[in-house]
Amino acid sequence: MLAAVSASQMRFETDNGLLSVLPVPLPDTTRRIGLTFRAGSLPSPATQALLRFIYQQVQDGAV
Repeated sequence: MLAAVSASQMRFETDNGLLSVLPVPLPDTTRRIGLTFRAGSLPSPATQALLRFIYQQVQDGAV
């Protein structure tokens, strides 16, 4: 079987030797992902914490 998926989706399987990664270059396969907020509302404290985490991950280059 052959599949093209994000490396992060198969990290457990590749880290544990269950799947192998083929060295196939896939240029220009990234996409932008954004966040949408409802106008006039404030996120809950839990949502604010999640957003801080997401923003920090982006700043750190983790994603």
